Amino acid sequence: NYLFDSVPATLIKVNVLGGETISNVAFRNCNKIQVITLPNTLKYIEVEAFKNCSSLVDITIPSSVLKVSQAAFDGCNKYLLIQIDNLESETSRWDDGWNPDNLEVKFLK
Repeated sequence: NYLFDSVPATLIKVNVLGGETISNVAFRNCNKIQVITLPNTLKYIEVEAFKNCSSLVDITIPSSVLKVSQAAFDGCNKYLLIQIDNLESETSRWDDGWNPDNLEVKFLK
């Protein structure tokens, strides 16, 4: 049940309406995207899903997400705020390298 295999690099705003998985490299090199809204049905964000989204400034990962894979946010905007709608302890199953650039993370619970 993959959400995307690839998307156009010219997108600026993305509102994902459903699905369980953001596939490997789905948004990679979409360097114009500024805002992505993810659904509460999402469970998995796969390898390099948002790699090099250099204009992305804010994303909220819903509490339904069970795993974020390696390098999911590699090469993103250094001012990107990743908000996680969950407790920090709930991210323990995520890959160690999901945030290789140590971008700012805010836990909402």
